[in-house]
Amino acid sequence: MSRIRAAQFLVGLLVAGLGACSPIAVTPPFHFMETAETLKRGEVSANVAGGGAAQLWMKGGGVGARVRVGLGARQEVGAEGAVAWAHWDDYDSDDKGMLSGGKLSWKGGVTEWLALIAGVGFGDAPNGTVVGGDLGVLMSPSRPGVLAPYLGLRLGLGVPVASDGKSTIGLTPIIGVALAAGSIVRLHAEMGWLNAWGTPLGHESYEWRSAFYGGLGLTVVFRRRSR
Repeated sequence: MSRIRAAQFLVGLLVAGLGACSPIAVTPPFHFMETAETLKRGEVSANVAGGGAAQLWMKGGGVGARVRVGLGARQEVGAEGAVAWAHWDDYDSDDKGMLSGGKLSWKGGVTEWLALIAGVGFGDAPNGTVVGGDLGVLMSPSRPGVLAPYLGLRLGLGVPVASDGKSTIGLTPIIGVALAAGSIVRLHAEMGWLNAWGTPLGHESYEWRSAFYGGLGLTVVFRRRSR
């Protein structure tokens, strides 16, 4: 499979923000499924998400999970991972299959309504492995009510491992809404536009691939009991 088809294949696996483009790719997951609010010191959040991505010639789906711990001072650290599947109808049979990947992540609140998110990790598919990182910005109301809309933008860079492919740049703008179902449960609905720029073998110029996704997520926050 050519490097640009590898990029196409794994853009398709950016399902519900859960995939990546590999081996010229950026690391998964891509979704946010959260607002700019940060955990307090000692709090732990667990998130699961799933959904689908599509174009006229592509279909796919995926699931992902994330765990983070609050450090205080508006900071969190954690780990997240994803498994996804995609198929491109207009290419050969290699342009389909499973992808998995994960990363370590950090979230820091700049203000009550603005947060930065960064991660480093890997993605693995039948056609290769990629390592890389990403940086995102997330905005939501400083005093969210039962419903809290949020906006996000994530920029990623990936480098193939043990191959002659070149790096890939990814850019994903998203919009979502969080529903507070009690004091510790949040439901999320999110959609976004997944973009990747990669270089096929034998070419110098970058080519662009994109897909739209939609997904749902569930977050539960575990708080320390007061003594």
